Amino acid sequence: MIRTIYIIILAYFLTGGIAFYFISKKKPKEEARRNRIKYIAYLIIINVIFLSIAINPVFFRIVAGIITSVGVYELFHLFSKSGMQKKGFFLISVCVYPILSFGFITFSHMAKNWVLFTFVILSVFDSFSQIAGQLFGKRKIATKTSPNKTLEGVAGGTLMCLLTAVLIREL
Repeated sequence: MIRTIYIIILAYFLTGGIAFYFISKKKPKEEARRNRIKYIAYLIIINVIFLSIAINPVFFRIVAGIITSVGVYELFHLFSKSGMQKKGFFLISVCVYPILSFGFITFSHMAKNWVLFTFVILSVFDSFSQIAGQLFGKRKIATKTSPNKTLEGVAGGTLMCLLTAVLIREL
């Protein structure tokens, strides 16, 4: 099961790499470079998290703890960096973040198959939304919260999620 899912993930990364190659040909040099760095970083992150779930779920729990700890640091760092502006938003964030972190840590203790399935589906949606959006995106949505989000990107990510769910449902 794990090997099959990993092969699917690697096939998706190969597909994504090819897509980013063609996307980058149309972009300015610096933007193409940022896309390559983002792709490589995403490849490393996905592999680390996948392997931490697949090899021993305890490793994923440790990774989840690290992620939530870094999130706390980022929350306070960004607030400090902003000159401590938007105190109301920061206060709400400080109240909501522990609740979300608790949910994430609780999730990390679920059965390995559920964690792996959820991780794969979310990763596929995220990556293929970006790829489809950059290749086919015309209609922008949610411009205030995510200025580059497009309807075509969401549709592409959703279609790949459905396909992936069908491919791995029996695994």
